[in-house]
Amino acid sequence: MSATLPDLNYLTESNENTCNLIKDREKYFSNPLFKNRVTISYELMDKGIDEVYNHVKNKSLEGNKILVEFIKKKSAYDFFNRL
Repeated sequence: MSATLPDLNYLTESNENTCNLIKDREKYFSNPLFKNRVTISYELMDKGIDEVYNHVKNKSLEGNKILVEFIKKKSAYDFFNRL
């Protein structure tokens, strides 16, 4: 888990008890050294793995950096090996 982890309540369909690692995230996210470095996007959440793969592949060919977070190691390894 990391301090920049997206809101887990948004990622689950059920009402889970999750906690934020930091109390005042805006203090860090509005800091000039951190702000605008990372953009969190949920647009691919409802897409299939093929669409996510194509998106990552296209962005990497454009020279962009992208981070995809997986819950299970096997899914991450499978996706990485496919790239």
